[in-house]
Amino acid sequence: MLATDMHLSTVADHQGCSQILVDGRQWYL
Repeated sequence: MLATDMHLSTVADHQGCSQILVDGRQWYL
């Protein structure tokens, strides 16, 4: 699982995985 501090930023899902916004972070599952 990868977590990045994007802070509500819209990031393209290049891995084809689900994006879950948690605590101001986007968690890639």
